[in-house]
Amino acid sequence: MFRLVFASVFFLFINNYVFAQQYFYVSPNGHDTATGNKENPFATINTAIRAARNLRRTDTALTKDIYIILQQGTYRVHQPIVLRAEDGGKRNSVTYIKGENDNVVISGGVQIKNWKKLTNTNLPFSKNSIKNIFVANVPLVNGNELWVRQMWVNNIKATRAKSANGNLMHRILDWNKKAKSCLIPNLLFRNLESFNVEMFIHQWWEIANLRVSKMVQETNGTRLFFHEPESTIQNEHPWPAPWLSKETGNSAFVLYNAPQFLDEPGEWYYDKKEQKIYYWPLLNQKLNEGEAVVPVLENIFECKGTADNTVNNIVIENINFQHTAWNRPATHGHVPHQAGLYMTEAYKLRPAGTREKPRLDNQAWVGRQEAAIKLSYVNRIRIKRCKFQNLAASGVDVIMGCKDVMVKNNVFKDVGGCAIVGGNFGDDGREIHLPYNTTNNNEICNIVKIENNFITNTANEDWGSAAIAMGVTQNTHILNNEIENTSYTGISLGWGWSAAASIANNNKIKANYIHHFGKHNYDCAGIYTLGSQSNSEILNNRIENIFKATYPHLPTHWF
Repeated sequence: MFRLVFASVFFLFINNYVFAQQYFYVSPNGHDTATGNKENPFATINTAIRAARNLRRTDTALTKDIYIILQQGTYRVHQPIVLRAEDGGKRNSVTYIKGENDNVVISGGVQIKNWKKLTNTNLPFSKNSIKNIFVANVPLVNGNELWVRQMWVNNIKATRAKSANGNLMHRILDWNKKAKSCLIPNLLFRNLESFNVEMFIHQWWEIANLRVSKMVQETNGTRLFFHEPESTIQNEHPWPAPWLSKETGNSAFVLYNAPQFLDEPGEWYYDKKEQKIYYWPLLNQKLNEGEAVVPVLENIFECKGTADNTVNNIVIENINFQHTAWNRPATHGHVPHQAGLYMTEAYKLRPAGTREKPRLDNQAWVGRQEAAIKLSYVNRIRIKRCKFQNLAASGVDVIMGCKDVMVKNNVFKDVGGCAIVGGNFGDDGREIHLPYNTTNNNEICNIVKIENNFITNTANEDWGSAAIAMGVTQNTHILNNEIENTSYTGISLGWGWSAAASIANNNKIKANYIHHFGKHNYDCAGIYTLGSQSNSEILNNRIENIFKATYPHLPTHWF
């Protein structure tokens, strides 16, 4: 009798468990008119999401977990995948989006194919370069020309053609804020005015990307002028700024984006007008036997709820997110204040002082970079065992109104900005020196756990981005992560240059291993905190091996 009862209960348990789950399958070789089961999978992730949404819509009593299983392969998406409130789990159910194995890639890029040896051109490549350059067409995507600022060849980031090779940089001669101009040495290149040249300049703990509008030859060098809006912001804001010093050297810079700069293996140049990309391959690199990818999307995946209707109960697991773009510098320039947050307006106060801070000498308002995954108004989400690789800006951004977020056991590698960023930085319109206090608890990011992630080679586009940058949050725990090979700070927590109380509290940074940081910028730290954060702890972290930054203006101000 006992065996019979046990067998019956076990059978009912297994039956209920099986029927408590609903599976939809997706494959790069599937069809969106298919049934979506394992043998007949859908072709696109959005179709599976819609099928799951319809199931929940038509069965209002549904309490099943829904699994969207991505079968092996690369999914090239040319519009972001969006989860809305209707796509989240209901009651106690969960929506899972999982890779079937470790070879599932969601790419925001497009492949560049049919490379041909360059035979003739009107572009001013050097004679030596012409012998080695290959050329290919860049396709229209969704009817649009691309802003190509990155390219990966066989999973290795190629170098955008620049005026100094390797890790070398030039030094500015002077900066005139009133004239909104910069004086640089006369370089060996000619006729640069015909191309959309950009200046990349090192500025203490940040960098700036400035589009050059005009070049004027002078007796002592070449004077550069810049496009708006970045020209005004660059010349009005006081911190961080170009550095001039006979004792410690002037700010370092390079110029990008002219065919004359394409002069060594591994470099490329994009002619947007003709939609052609030119590349000098590395030794033994066979372009048409490998994979060259340029990014299209700035965001691959977005959970987009509202204050009144959040996206609930989501798990994203075992997916490799690759190839995101970062287009703002091509259209607006990029003048960041700190941690990759770009200034939309900033200027020096004359006379100094505000009601809150009598000695404050500047004001600034900021925006945030784009990210591969963006989260807004999400309640209970898990991002686990994923890879974030070959990204031009940030990896995961926990923006606003997110509760019970876990980012755990992921790998972040080759990331242009921050690997993980989140919380309030004043990008909602608050001036950055003011404390963040709100009575609307719905908009606060609360209970965010960032745990056991491996983060390497971050902040390689914007050198001032932190590997992990959390602004004003509550109950954020950053635990057991390893961070290495980053251009600036390892972990940054908090925001606002004020001791006044804010909503930030109960945060913890514990047992992280941070090493080989401060690769390019200084005024940095393994762990860097800002603002008042009551009942918070920093404990049991191991921090070592700061780089001797290549371009510090003040050697005593490295760290």
